[in-house]
Formats: sequence, structure tokens, C-alpha cells
Amino acid sequence: MALVTNVVAQRVVRDVVQTLLALTPAGDSAALGAQADSPLSMPPAGQGSNTVWEAMVKQARAGGFTLLTNADSAFRQTVAVGGHGLVESPRLITNTFAGFVAGSLADTIWSSLHLEGRSTKLWEFWQLPAGWPSTPPVLRWNTNSLIWGYKGMTAISQVCEGEGAFGQGSITALTRRHGYLRGHGMGPSGLHPEKVGARVWFCTRDNQVIERKAKLLVTRFMDEGKVRDYSIILFDADLPATIEPMRVTDPDKVKRKYLFDDLSHKPVMMSLQGGFVTAGVAEWTVPVAGGDSGAPRMLPLGGELVFLWGISTSPPSAEMQADMDMLSLKAGLDPRRYQMQWVDLDSYPDF
Repeated sequence: MALVTNVVAQRVVRDVVQTLLALTPAGDSAALGAQADSPLSMPPAGQGSNTVWEAMVKQARAGGFTLLTNADSAFRQTVAVGGHGLVESPRLITNTFAGFVAGSLADTIWSSLHLEGRSTKLWEFWQLPAGWPSTPPVLRWNTNSLIWGYKGMTAISQVCEGEGAFGQGSITALTRRHGYLRGHGMGPSGLHPEKVGARVWFCTRDNQVIERKAKLLVTRFMDEGKVRDYSIILFDADLPATIEPMRVTDPDKVKRKYLFDDLSHKPVMMSLQGGFVTAGVAEWTVPVAGGDSGAPRMLPLGGELVFLWGISTSPPSAEMQADMDMLSLKAGLDPRRYQMQWVDLDSYPDF
């Protein structure tokens, strides 16, 4: 059984405990009992007794914690509880997992989600017409997708010259002049003049296709003594205001404040090949497959998508910014105009 952390005692407990807590009516301790021959049965006294669990329930309720399903999800399952038969119970989207307390990063992210009636289909229509890549692609956003309406969604490019399947080799704009993509499969570390001139297409909210070409590209992968896996592309011109580069955040802080190296119950958005997007939670999940490397993992934060890292690739870093600066300088640009914008998470508690 999966392990979770109790939000009051901050102790590791089994999934059955959160089920019992969710199903026990306020003031009713009898429902916490289990059959004598059940593996869930507890001694009448001591650390594992019903008395201790009853006290924890009372403490949780007194603290104002709501052990309820998020209203966005209608997904339910049937569970067996303490030998009392099958009970229809809220599933998965609860605030009983680690770190879900008022004012936490998890609280903000769940409050930022738009799930009800949404779709994992990113595009209403896409086509690579005859003559592509000389002829631009046709793209229309799905206004019912999981990420529709978020600031930063237009930073996602799912069409680039030389891609395999649609959406492979995905590029994410992190400044108006720089895009991020995978490092592995792009050749050795260093500059790649053979990729100069390759075309990339973005799509505005009103479905206007924006084309840019690679002016310079640098890859970082398998460097001796360093763990890096990314490429940075410098576009031949700034992206227009209708394309919104994603802001970025510190992955170490996200781990301490939200993920804890455990993705259960914790939404992370990802755009995937084939024109899909996943939230990583039940009913809104599309599996990651080979070819999705480098596509953005994103946190829904307020009305914004924040870049966390690429699928199986590196997070933003000072080294990455240094590479962006180097490419800007080589192109005769002022690097100060093209800095990644960092989202400050310091106000959220660590766990």
C-alpha cells in the first residue's frame, strides 16, 4: 500500500488511515474499529490503539483540516473498509497527502487547476500541409484543454523542422529570444552550426502561427564531470508579445515545498507528442512515451504555467542562463534583455 504523510502528526501512515479519516463522521469514533481477525485490527491500548487514532482524528478536525474530495473531480471508487463491506468513497483528489495545508504550495497548485469538463487534447486541429516545412503548419488551440487560458501556454512549440512524430523535439520559449529543448539525441556538447536556419513555429492565442529560425544552437549533454541534458536555441528575431515565454522556478525548492520526490496526488502539467497534455492525476493523465524528452513539465500556479524542467532533461540553472548569455553575445545582443524570469517560492513553507 502506498505511503502518505499525516498532515497533523507529520508521520508516515498507510492509505487505510486516510480512508478511515475521510469516512468517519465527525464525533463518531465507532467507525474506526476493525474486525478482530482483520489485519487492520488494533490493540485496545498503546501507540497503535483506536484511542490514539481517535485522538488524531479529533486533532485534525479541531485544526480545521477538510478531509474531502476536490470538487473538480467526479471520479470515485469502491473501497473495502475494515471488513464493513463496500463503500463508495471519494478517491485521490484529497488534501490528506503530505504538505497540503493552508498556504502551502500544494494548496495553491490545486486551487489553480481547471479540471472539470477539460480535455487532454491540446489542439482542436493541427496539420502539416503539403509542402511543409516550406509551407507553415496549421494550428488551432483547443479552448477546452487542461492548459487553455494559462499565461505561458503560447511558449509551447510542438512543431519544428526535422521533428519525427508531431510534437517530438518540443521547444519551450524561456525568453523572447531563447528556446529550451532536450540535449540527448542532439549530438555532442557544444555549438551546432549545422542546425542554423532550422524553423520553429509557435501559435498565438488567436491561432496565428509565428515562425522563427535557429540563429545559433548549443547542446549540453554527457559532459565529463557534469550532469546536464539540454539544448538552447537562439531565434533569429524576438518573439512577439503574443507569445509569452514561461517563467521558471528553482527545482530544489519545489522538491522541498511540494514534490518530496513523490508525484502521487501532485499535479504536474506536461505537453506531449501527438498534441496531448497531461495533468498527471486520474482521468487527466496521458502516459509519457519515447520521443517526449525535453517537453516541458509545468506547475499551474495561479493563472500561469511555470517551467519546472523538461521530461527526462535538466531544470533551469545558472549554467543554462550562462549559455543563453553566450549565444546572445555571439549574435551581438545585450544579454541583459534576455534573462529567464524566476518565480519566487520562498513564501511557501518547506516540509
